[in-house]
Amino acid sequence: MKAWDKQGVVLEEAGVNHVNDPSVVRVGDVWWMFYTRAEHGISDEIAAATSTDGAHWEKRGVVLAPGEGDAWDSLIVGRPSVLYEEGRFRMWYDGCGLKPGQVRPTSDKPEALLAVATGRAVGYAESNDGLHWKRHGTAPIYGEGAGALHVSRVADGYVMLYESHSGTRWAASRDGLAWTSRGVLAATSGGEADRGGHVTPFLLAGQGPGPRQLFVGSNSGDWSKNWIGRVEVERDEVVGKSGAE
Repeated sequence: MKAWDKQGVVLEEAGVNHVNDPSVVRVGDVWWMFYTRAEHGISDEIAAATSTDGAHWEKRGVVLAPGEGDAWDSLIVGRPSVLYEEGRFRMWYDGCGLKPGQVRPTSDKPEALLAVATGRAVGYAESNDGLHWKRHGTAPIYGEGAGALHVSRVADGYVMLYESHSGTRWAASRDGLAWTSRGVLAATSGGEADRGGHVTPFLLAGQGPGPRQLFVGSNSGDWSKNWIGRVEVERDEVVGKSGAE
């Protein structure tokens, strides 16, 4: 896992501001990719694509848009993490809404949007076909300002990693719906490489002698310059606390 061969761009959308944060699962002979896309500025929504070889993808369109009205996720949704279990797709995603009395700004500048946004939280949705999704309730399932998350099945429970300026934070759950914060799983090193924090963390569970965490460490305070690094995580630390108390 130390040497990687670049395979080139496999999915892009001309004319949009960004396409990123993919989550890929295999269902039968088909690979499903769920990802964040934004037409302009920060207007994040979640789209899907499918492939039979992992290299050539067919876009399937937006599958989860921001919530309607004054929903907690009415402003943006994105950074999906998807599992396929017992014949259903399960998606965890982050989102935010508008502060009371605020309206969506006309400017596409991030600072204009962030000024009127609530803090990030984690939502949950399910689908039978990967294209039509039903949200779980009307409130987020986890707060703590969590975002850019990754959910894994570990032992008899679930582990959620999420980004922060202090390092990779995590939470645990028995059912994927009720979560308990476990604090910081991997703190920043104290060096220049990740002084801005860890972003979009990813846990490789069940491979090798113990779970391995793949994380993106930022070397700038605003997370605009990133690199990919890896840190070993003790198996007992994750497996022993993978279920909520």
